[in-house]
Amino acid sequence: MWSRLPFGDELQADRGLPRRSRRLSSSPRSRVWRVELAAGPAVLEQIVTGNDADERYAREVAALRLASQAKAPVVPRRTGHRSGERVLVLQYLDHQRPSPDWIVGYAAALARLHASAGPEVVEVLPTISHERLWGTHVGFVAPPRSALKPRPYRQPDHCGHFRQLGAGSG
Repeated sequence: MWSRLPFGDELQADRGLPRRSRRLSSSPRSRVWRVELAAGPAVLEQIVTGNDADERYAREVAALRLASQAKAPVVPRRTGHRSGERVLVLQYLDHQRPSPDWIVGYAAALARLHASAGPEVVEVLPTISHERLWGTHVGFVAPPRSALKPRPYRQPDHCGHFRQLGAGSG
């Protein structure tokens, strides 16, 4: 399905007129293009459908803002946006073949992402209800405190015999 590139006057004044654009595959709830701007290639994303489109857009803007606070980048940089049309302009990242030890870099980036946020994220990120997420109410009941006591740990000694560690063991 063809759709008009949502690059209005406000974005054109800020980022320049796109020279080329190519629609990329995405979920049915968003439209994504690769665009060529004066500053270089970029990705244009528009959240389009669903009763919660405004909520999803707000969550994505907030999450990108929080993730951009990491000491080293862990997400594409947001270079523009137009809230009225739920449009984001993001830094284009070239695909790179992952190295054999890609998981180490991924884990380090994930650690940087988690370290970049503190308790203030509760106030920044819009909340989502279980009803909205799963379509039904999911309740949570905390276990009794007695269930949270540490259990003794059994460790084999040098001969393979098990001894109990825990309270009273030195």
